[in-house]
Amino acid sequence: MGSWLGHTAPGTFFITGAIWWMIQLSYHKYRDNHQAQCRLIRYLSQKPVEGISIVVVALVGVFGENMHPAPKWRLFDAVTGDFVHMNVWQHCTMYVYFGLYGMIKIIGQAYVPKLLKYSTVFLSLAFGIEGLLFYYHVHGHDDLDIHIHMLLVLAAFGCCILAFLEFRFPDEPIYRLTRILFTMVQGTWFWMIGTVLYQPPSGKKWSPDDHENLMFLTTAFTWHVLVSMGVLTIIYHIVRKCMICMGHQQKSGMPIQYQELANSSNQRGVEHIGLLETAELGSDLE
Repeated sequence: MGSWLGHTAPGTFFITGAIWWMIQLSYHKYRDNHQAQCRLIRYLSQKPVEGISIVVVALVGVFGENMHPAPKWRLFDAVTGDFVHMNVWQHCTMYVYFGLYGMIKIIGQAYVPKLLKYSTVFLSLAFGIEGLLFYYHVHGHDDLDIHIHMLLVLAAFGCCILAFLEFRFPDEPIYRLTRILFTMVQGTWFWMIGTVLYQPPSGKKWSPDDHENLMFLTTAFTWHVLVSMGVLTIIYHIVRKCMICMGHQQKSGMPIQYQELANSSNQRGVEHIGLLETAELGSDLE
């Protein structure tokens, strides 16, 4: 991971995961409110596509870390007995725990449905391990490297806590939504780390001792949160509009947009009847 590609690859993984989770959340939220169905999203949600994708990405990450640019499968030097390639093994450990989450998703959806509700616990564990590894990942590095990784650690531990709260309170969508938000932030921030440390736009390496750089990184992190909120909001509205435009039917057989209009008209009718009954009751009393 000590390269631009090594940071942007997991960043893309987190961004893709956040987008998929947001599509799922938007779909289920809209489906529950309007009793509408989308065959494609429903099919992908029922099959272990997500779990398989995560396992594949985890395997690619493990093999990529150990094989690029040269094989690094040794944990210690056979001559000196010293540990070697510990950065690589830390990154591989992170991928393994997310791969474990993917395996739980596969087993839960394909073989043991009761296990599926505990998958969020393993997701919380994966985020927690990620945060722990990166907290000690930059020991002895310069201030710039430490600061930019500590902001990533904040997002990782935030996802860990939110995923556990999501497991404890499954009927509260705010925990899931916020966890998706900080997953997206992790993805964009991985890209930020790779850009700042390995491919700065100016072509000039950032000064590790300049306090202004550290202040800017903190400010930029909050911008990443803001932009991620905007992106997730756009995704929600796109999913909603797509389901309306595709004309999904409600149980009554009426298109969603007309059903909403009918419900509104029915509500006004009920209110009108209530007023008439009140007026008649008043006349009887007189």
